[in-house]
Amino acid sequence: MNAGDFRKRLRSVNGVELPKLLFWHDESGQTVRCGHTRTQPGDASAVEKKRDRIDNSARKRGPRTEAALLDDSRASDDAMPTIRFFHSKSFVGIHFLGSEMIDFASQNIALLIDSARQVLGPVEFEVQEPDLDMKSRLTPRTYFIPSLALRNPSFEFISVEQYCERIIQQDLRRQAAILGIDAPDNLYVRITSIGDPGTHWVRTNSGQKTGGALRLKDVKFITNADLKGSWSAGSLISKGFGSILNPAAASAMSLRGSNE
Repeated sequence: MNAGDFRKRLRSVNGVELPKLLFWHDESGQTVRCGHTRTQPGDASAVEKKRDRIDNSARKRGPRTEAALLDDSRASDDAMPTIRFFHSKSFVGIHFLGSEMIDFASQNIALLIDSARQVLGPVEFEVQEPDLDMKSRLTPRTYFIPSLALRNPSFEFISVEQYCERIIQQDLRRQAAILGIDAPDNLYVRITSIGDPGTHWVRTNSGQKTGGALRLKDVKFITNADLKGSWSAGSLISKGFGSILNPAAASAMSLRGSNE
């Protein structure tokens, strides 16, 4: 079971109403309300306008002009999911980042575990609270993103590798800013390989007019930052895409259920 399947099944558990905040993050990190609640007949146009605003602003990832390549607006955008479903070969789980989301998880941990058991069956669960940090390092370190999703990418002026470098660097800075972590001033990212450079699209369907996102597999890069905890980049982060793996991969707080 992958992160997306776990998220869908958890959301549809019979007889249990999980807090909506657990699922109310779109790929840009915004809290989503339209598409998950009923609207009155007179509200339809307002919902449509809100969707268009999201499509035309926070969700757009790619630069549209050469001058926009120097624009750091995304780095200062604090819209980034801090509740993230994830999976590996042996387990699935949920990351909760930041003090507010950790408090949210603590208040709902019994309900979350009970619901997860209904989805996964009689498996073992583990709650962890490892460190989350970013430190500058003298020598570069290699990191790995199994599946990187990019909403509305543009390769008109730069290569796929250069675009990914920009997105990863900006998202590292964004997450650091959200969590009050000082990112290195000289932070850099360089893509060393993309395992599958072909064009693959994953459908995005979170109650909005999202269309799809380009998916790149097995993205490896080096950076001069030592990352501890759960770090992600790209789009669809809340659904399990974009997880940055490192030798000490962990999260600010995570609930894991083994599915071996």
